[in-house]
Amino acid sequence: MARKSVYNSPEDVGFNPTGASSGGGYDNIETEVSRVDNGNGTFTVTYRGSTDPNAPTYTRIVGTKIVSPAPPDFTAATALYEKVGNRVTGKIQDYIKEVYDGMLSGKYSIADAVNAFEIVDIQRDQGFTGLEGSPSVDDKVDVSSIYDLYNTVGARVTGSVQAYLDEIYAGAKTGKYSISDVQNAFNTVNLQADQGMTGAYGAAQGVVAVAPVDKVVEIGDEFATATSIIQAVLKFYGMTDPRLLADVKLALAERRLTETSSIDDIGIQLRESVAFQERFSANEVRRAAKKPVYSVTQYLQLESSYRNTLLAAGMPEDFANFIANDISPDEIKSRVDLGYASVKNADPAIVNELKSMYGLDDSTLAAFFIDPSRTKDAVVRAARAAEVASQARQQAGISLGVSAAELLVQQGVTQEEARQGFAQVSQLQELTRPLQGEKPLTQEELIAGKLGTNAAATQRVAMTQRRRKAGFEEGGKVGLTAVGE
Repeated sequence: MARKSVYNSPEDVGFNPTGASSGGGYDNIETEVSRVDNGNGTFTVTYRGSTDPNAPTYTRIVGTKIVSPAPPDFTAATALYEKVGNRVTGKIQDYIKEVYDGMLSGKYSIADAVNAFEIVDIQRDQGFTGLEGSPSVDDKVDVSSIYDLYNTVGARVTGSVQAYLDEIYAGAKTGKYSISDVQNAFNTVNLQADQGMTGAYGAAQGVVAVAPVDKVVEIGDEFATATSIIQAVLKFYGMTDPRLLADVKLALAERRLTETSSIDDIGIQLRESVAFQERFSANEVRRAAKKPVYSVTQYLQLESSYRNTLLAAGMPEDFANFIANDISPDEIKSRVDLGYASVKNADPAIVNELKSMYGLDDSTLAAFFIDPSRTKDAVVRAARAAEVASQARQQAGISLGVSAAELLVQQGVTQEEARQGFAQVSQLQELTRPLQGEKPLTQEELIAGKLGTNAAATQRVAMTQRRRKAGFEEGGKVGLTAVGE
């Protein structure tokens, strides 16, 4: 028989209103298959998610009517809030008050609020009280003792927690925060990362976020609680697509996920979800190319590493391309540090030379250095070639092509060597003009000779210089006169 759900909306029982998650064509009208009286006012009911007899079934404990939840008991949570509140200051004190007020208003569950209070209490045991009133020190502080820890923890987190680490590390360097307080904060965030809390979506500084509770429903709250917990996990990682939540609810209803499921468990169960595949699109490219795919944790760690480098350089983010093409975070850092950053901070003449040589403009300059279709060596060589070509133009008025400039780089010519060499080339341009009885130097020979990239060219330049000098000293007695005179 068909039965109207006792929940407030189809979403509360895990249905996708469009029918997409159930294979298409289902009408999303919950159909009761069987019912067993548990003798305590509840029933174990087997449902089918549609009037279609082929739709999947699942079991849930329900009541015979909508019931109102008992009034919440805030006694224990209030006592813990007051205890912890007396131990902390500043932003953390503001944070626990926000959580407490949210619990009273129904925004946060009692369990989530208590969990947050307990974490702050643990942090206080470690000496982290809020960072206000930290002892002041000299402006130049030795932070070497926490540098490695800062980098280790920073590679594990994202978003607001990452920004928080950066802020307190900078404060340690200036003396705003004590080294011990910052070290305690880093250790606490590291412990949170061990528990899977690496993004702290909407968290106050240094403490774990609590997720808003789904709207309270009647008997069957275990389903709503599990949904709330997994929704919080998704939010921690910045995954807020409503389609993902709908897919999660369906997986919960079918018992493929529980409130204890990890982010990687969620990834396994949702791997066929369109929303999940769009979020982790590089894995789909890898799968199509017969490459091994990454777990959700591995994928997010790669994104975090890329983000650290690219945001610091003000470059566009293209994580999916990097992951799909096996470009490691270390390679991206090399491309940025040795390529883009060196050009971006260089003389504008070098930037203009690079744009001219490789057909770039302001909108494509950054992307050139992280283009997966170009190797790391190629983009770094391009940056060096622009430096060499810039010196050729400035010192000798010579416009080098891409091939000539890159060849000089491959032959080991640095920017400084190019500056000196092309200055000499400029002074010896007359050696490329023909005289009677003499074969003139080509410009390529003159450049190779003065930049020392070809021994034969170096020798010929020297011989030509000596011969012409001797002719001029003898007043032209050797009979060398310019052709056409």
